Amino acid sequence: MVSRHVAQATAVLAANFLASIAVISLNKRVFRDFPFPAALTAIHYFVSWAGIEALHAAGRFTKAPVPGGHRRLFWWLILCWSACNALSNASLEQNSVGFYQLAKLLVTPSLVVFDYVAYRRRTTQLQAVALVLSCLGVGLASVSDVQLHARGAIVACAAVATAAAQKVLNSHVQQIGGLSSLQVMHHAFPAMSLLSIAYI
Repeated sequence: MVSRHVAQATAVLAANFLASIAVISLNKRVFRDFPFPAALTAIHYFVSWAGIEALHAAGRFTKAPVPGGHRRLFWWLILCWSACNALSNASLEQNSVGFYQLAKLLVTPSLVVFDYVAYRRRTTQLQAVALVLSCLGVGLASVSDVQLHARGAIVACAAVATAAAQKVLNSHVQQIGGLSSLQVMHHAFPAMSLLSIAYI
């Protein structure tokens, strides 16, 4: 039974890893003919919004309200989420894939620090080892394609900061607010889609 769960978890992680590489590669290629990262982000959000609505219509999840005491936190989540994806696409457009990947590595330690400062949550030793190994793997795979530009580095740092905040806030809204990831996205994507138009 345990080995089956391990196999499923491994398959999901491998699929996620391959999907991430595919999305990054496709986005980088798109930027050659469509050099508008904010517009691409808006398109992604509107497509994602449509996908979430289709999942809801198919009965894959039920609606659930954002708890009243967490609405302000939820709006911070929306702002960070929409900003981090727009900045991440801008970072990918302005930097090499290698530097983009190395900058994304900074999200992990930033997330740990943000989570501790905001909520006093500590990382377990097992989580720390897994995070270090993950960072080392991506770092070694990316180090051969690194080109640094001042403007790109600034955008990458802003993307890292907002991404770390988004991940911590998202986790907090789900755990404390009792919402699933699909329920959070169902609430967030309409506002994020409309907000993303402001970045164009």
